[in-house]
Amino acid sequence: MFIATVLKYPESVFDGRENMHVLWGILIVIAGLFLLIFSSMKSEFIIYRLLVYRSKILWGEHVHRFHQIAGIVVIVVGVLVAIAYI
Repeated sequence: MFIATVLKYPESVFDGRENMHVLWGILIVIAGLFLLIFSSMKSEFIIYRLLVYRSKILWGEHVHRFHQIAGIVVIVVGVLVAIAYI
């Protein structure tokens, strides 16, 4: 199917739009890694502290565990976006 598309429309294969899911997937994975790493270290980085203060209202002392789990879920979603599954 891909080869037939290339033969019919060779200029449309390399215009870059078809591979944007890889870029977005990588960016989503980086966001998930941010959550996972900073929550594992219980970091005092200003952006992470803002996330902790907002989440602490609902999650209390388990806020870092919540961010670890959320980071893993975000990484999985990012990988699925990068391989164009979703």
